[in-house]
Amino acid sequence: MSLADSVQLLVDFLRKGKGNTTLLTGAGISVDSGIRAYRGPGGTYTIRKHRPIFYGEFIQDEAMRRRFLGYPPVRRAESNPTHYAMAALQKMGYLSSLITQNVDGLHHRAYSDDLSLYLSPPSVKPTEAPDAPLPPLDPAILELHGTLRHAHCLSCHTPVGRDSFQDRLSELNPAWHEFQKEVELGKREEKLNPDGDIELGPGVRYEDFQVPACDQCGGPMKPRVIFFGESLEPLTRRHSEHFVSSASQLLVAGSSLATFSAYRLVRQMKEQGGPVGLINVGESRADPIVDWRVGWEGGAGDIFPEAVRELLKDEKRPDVKAEVERMLKAGKVRKVPPGPAAS
Repeated sequence: MSLADSVQLLVDFLRKGKGNTTLLTGAGISVDSGIRAYRGPGGTYTIRKHRPIFYGEFIQDEAMRRRFLGYPPVRRAESNPTHYAMAALQKMGYLSSLITQNVDGLHHRAYSDDLSLYLSPPSVKPTEAPDAPLPPLDPAILELHGTLRHAHCLSCHTPVGRDSFQDRLSELNPAWHEFQKEVELGKREEKLNPDGDIELGPGVRYEDFQVPACDQCGGPMKPRVIFFGESLEPLTRRHSEHFVSSASQLLVAGSSLATFSAYRLVRQMKEQGGPVGLINVGESRADPIVDWRVGWEGGAGDIFPEAVRELLKDEKRPDVKAEVERMLKAGKVRKVPPGPAAS
């Protein structure tokens, strides 16, 4: 299928479900922001045989808490044109909600310059009544697997903003802090994975990395991300199910849907009788059940900005039109450097 035909397919799908489409995104959307995906030709599974840290390892092995190391490059990452195109679809009213598997916060950054939308740490409740009212999300962006922007205590559940926590890490780990300075100056290279884990060069020992304890109770701290082997937060799971049940159709972009937490949302939409469209480079777990699928070397980054330009022709509100035109000019592309061939 040509690029023009793919764009038209997406445009027709969005017009049909305007205001009732949920968008589900994965790591492929952030590749153009310099964050490597797991799967696909350039994914960490493919070129480095990378295995992510599991929840049990993080809890039991203090050396595994290097997950805190990966935040600085995510902190510096910028939303790319695909993030802005998706934010534009929300502004124009084509999307009822957006669910992302990514933990980098780049969808929020594209949607608004208001830092409070993604920097203020939410409360962390260890348990929640299954019938408790769902708090509204404004904007309607749900981070399915958590976020690297916050950390919280595993004992008393006190949340903390990741920026301030990262400053404490720098004070406790001056060698690591110097390494980060060299990275920023282009003297050293770091390899960032989509979940915030990072591989460091020689001379920096994970075993020497010190993680500050909770200020309130002295308990261990953890990034506000869902590790492999860890269950979704109950409130997040309910939000995701509500977003899908309230929509008439589901659009998936940049995800292989290998994790069940994402795949189940596709299955939910199919069970309620709604269509599912998929835009992804490479195969996905849901290929046998989606209604249509688009994928080639360019991926979502080629399609979404063009689709927004086409849909913008229908927009009658001058203020929205002006904002979307600005968004179409925004976003930086930082390509992931090519990795070594898989062994």
